[in-house]
Amino acid sequence: MIILNYIEEPNSNMQIYLENLHGYDLSNMNLHRIRFEELHSKRASFCNANFRSATFEKSSFTQCDFSSSKFIAVYAKEVVFKNCIFKGTEFISSEFENCQWIDCIFKDLTIHNLNFINCSPDSFY
Repeated sequence: MIILNYIEEPNSNMQIYLENLHGYDLSNMNLHRIRFEELHSKRASFCNANFRSATFEKSSFTQCDFSSSKFIAVYAKEVVFKNCIFKGTEFISSEFENCQWIDCIFKDLTIHNLNFINCSPDSFY
């Protein structure tokens, strides 16, 4: 499930819940502080998306494109990325716990200050 928080005015908070993003194009979106929970998506595009301070939990992404996206101050737990593309992606000051990257493409990454907890060393490269 994805939880989108919209703030219409100060101290106001509205949430929208989605169960999947199959085939969605969220390229160039500012997804600051978004929460992905039990979301299972296939063939979605997140190119050049900003995931600053986002949370990912118990979710899976299959054949998704995260090229040129920014994972800054992200927390991810029990997330599976399968056959995804990460070209020119930034991973900065983020924590990944029990996460897997299966048959993903990684190229020209920016990596700084990442914390991996119970992620096998060969699952992210």
